[in-house]
Amino acid sequence: MSKYIVFLLIVMISFNLFSSGVIVKQVISSTEVLIESWGIGDDPGQTEENCKYNAVLYFLTDGDQPLISNADEKTKFENSAIKHFENKYNIDQYINYVSPDWIELRTKKINGRKKKKGLKLITVNRKKIEDKLVAEGVITSKEDLEYILGMPSIMVIPKGENIISLLENPNNEKAASTAKETLADNQYEVVIPEAKLANDIMTGAIKSTSETSEIDIVATIASAIGSDIYIEFNITWENGKAIITLEAFETTTARMLGTTTGYGMGTQSKFIDIDLAMKDAIQKIMNQIKNYWKKDIEKGKQYKMTFNISSEFEKYESDKIKKAIKNLLKKDTFKDKKRNILTKQTVEYIIWVNPEFETEDIEEIVEDGISTELDFASIEILTASRKMLIFEIIPN
Repeated sequence: MSKYIVFLLIVMISFNLFSSGVIVKQVISSTEVLIESWGIGDDPGQTEENCKYNAVLYFLTDGDQPLISNADEKTKFENSAIKHFENKYNIDQYINYVSPDWIELRTKKINGRKKKKGLKLITVNRKKIEDKLVAEGVITSKEDLEYILGMPSIMVIPKGENIISLLENPNNEKAASTAKETLADNQYEVVIPEAKLANDIMTGAIKSTSETSEIDIVATIASAIGSDIYIEFNITWENGKAIITLEAFETTTARMLGTTTGYGMGTQSKFIDIDLAMKDAIQKIMNQIKNYWKKDIEKGKQYKMTFNISSEFEKYESDKIKKAIKNLLKKDTFKDKKRNILTKQTVEYIIWVNPEFETEDIEEIVEDGISTELDFASIEILTASRKMLIFEIIPN
């Protein structure tokens, strides 16, 4: 084992690589990130090498949103790629810039020995690290995910009660535009609803819902435009710096997938600072979205499936319809299911289907299955999108 690797192992055990001291300063682009990274060594040269190692480790396993995110990936990393990243000559290919001067450099006594502990500005090429992990079979590439499931469609919308006025706010328009651009650069399909469209959807939802029912407006808009995921954002200011908080949700269930915060640099232009803060936040949350999408590969494509049963049916007929729906969802097409709602006139499930089936295939399977089993009822599709199917069952 080389002297350098022994040194790294000692640092890992004794000082946890100072990864907690790594601070993201700026997301330069969809591939590059500027960070502050601590290091420790016997001399300034060794300390700088450790700063670079810790910078790369931050994106591998130790950061807020590491590329290696589950036990299976960690095992693959330890079996195939860890030696590559333990080599200081390999580390250099992921570093685009190291500041010539130290932000801080001091002598520190550790276990009775004098060490140099220092802090440097380092630009890391996160995309190169990701590509290496994909090549080694540690993680799944976005291209493979897209082939299996298609990349998720994402809606970006400001958070708040008055959605229409928020959509028309210039700061929110700038933030949404930056989010769309950054996500699109990473091959995601992005939708930002226009104020008029959002208003039309909200009006329709309110008209079709009873006064006692609560409406999740944002989830309703996301479902109506067919997004798989929606991201709500909120802009605040602190000491002249833009701070943007993101929350990502699964459209079908409104389950939170992740939350993160991005920071501006306190520039003189508000729009530039919003741009920097949003890029920072989006880069962080994209890995949470990718991890969610990877889990969907295991279970299949997810849909919210709702059956509205006409009030004209007798109770025994309604019971037969509900039984037919239950039998239908036992077919091999449906990998898993979870019932959300069961009332006299509504049955709603979250279902998972084999990824090779398209929405049109599922629609046809459901209509054929119900029509075959029930000779006294007809089924019609009311709404069909990438994540939602709403059927109406009426008497013949």
